[in-house]
Amino acid sequence: MFMKNKVIKYLIYASGEILLVVIGILIALQINTMNENHKKDQKVITYLKQFTNDLTYDIETLTTLIKNNEIKIKNIDSIQLFSITKDELTPEEIKKFIDLHESLVFESYFIPEKSTYDQLVASSHGDFFQNEVLRKLLFRYYSTNERNEKNNEISTQLYQHHYFTEHITNTILISSESFERFGIKNIKRPNIDFQNLSLNTHYVSAITRRRKNARNQNSNYKRIKGLAENLLKKVENELDLQEVLNP
Repeated sequence: MFMKNKVIKYLIYASGEILLVVIGILIALQINTMNENHKKDQKVITYLKQFTNDLTYDIETLTTLIKNNEIKIKNIDSIQLFSITKDELTPEEIKKFIDLHESLVFESYFIPEKSTYDQLVASSHGDFFQNEVLRKLLFRYYSTNERNEKNNEISTQLYQHHYFTEHITNTILISSESFERFGIKNIKRPNIDFQNLSLNTHYVSAITRRRKNARNQNSNYKRIKGLAENLLKKVENELDLQEVLNP
């Protein structure tokens, strides 16, 4: 009986020890899980803050590009008005006429700030965001920009660089009158043949197509800006929620 009682007590003690070890392991696992979840939550907040910065930068960039294209369109309208209403220009009008062409040789090209998105994709952290709507909006925004760059921006820039800029520069911006604006006189360059300018097919085509491309670009830029603004609101709302849940 004595030995039997001793064995029973030992088994009870051993069972208690095992139970304590199991409880300790479960507590340690729970703490580890909580720590991992906290790290994940903080990583989500970091991503959201970075996306806020990226999207704000994109919106500011698009706003500037849209404004610049609007200036180009306005300048082309003024150039065409000169051509329609004037048979010849005064020295002051010639200077203004040439100045209007300056903005037309600068190219617009939009590439979004993708550092955070690329980091998210490369690290396989796409499932960090439990908000399904936010994930879809992120994918839509960056895929739209990728298509715009491949289908619109690249071809527009190549065409402008090899066609528009060349004919506008050769016809107007390296004329004798253009150099005189900077005090450079008696340079051996031809004057602008203003009376026959409307017969210069390459120049007229370059001006006309430049205006059309600026309008098309702005249409794309405004659409992308709308996507960026909507996405930014969703990101900011999600950031506010995460900071409340994970102070």
